[in-house]
Amino acid sequence: MGPRPLSITHGVGVGGVVVLQTSVVGRLQVAGASPDLVIMVLAYAAFRLRDNGVVVLGFVSGLLLDASGTSVIGLLAFAMTLVAWGATLTREQGGRGVLVNALRILLLTLAGIAAHTVISIAFGEWSLAVWEGLRRMALIPLLNFALAVVLFPLSNRLWVPSLK
Repeated sequence: MGPRPLSITHGVGVGGVVVLQTSVVGRLQVAGASPDLVIMVLAYAAFRLRDNGVVVLGFVSGLLLDASGTSVIGLLAFAMTLVAWGATLTREQGGRGVLVNALRILLLTLAGIAAHTVISIAFGEWSLAVWEGLRRMALIPLLNFALAVVLFPLSNRLWVPSLK
């Protein structure tokens, strides 16, 4: 079964993930950082959706995250669109095993956080100290990596068609 077009259920699903990210996952912090569930869902959605559907889903999820916070609209939308585009480019590598998929998610998370940091600095929205920013850029990808390793059996059953 090949990639499918984007449907309304995907939009509702990403809305639910954004609500989970902002309400539940955001409160589960390790050393002041929490995993980014939205990036993980975008990485797994690349297995099931066509390229343009994943990119649209990334933009919409970023826009919803922007609307749920106090930041300038579009900053997270840009970062999540970049992550979704990267997820479509690396989808073939994601089904190769737990370590490869976890490294893929780590790199996608790092790219998304770096893009958000750069665009936030460019628009004057960066209010964190340098060490705080570096800590976030180091911890969030590592937390996503650990979560991807732990959730690998479940995520492969749900998302990766080649390993069913």
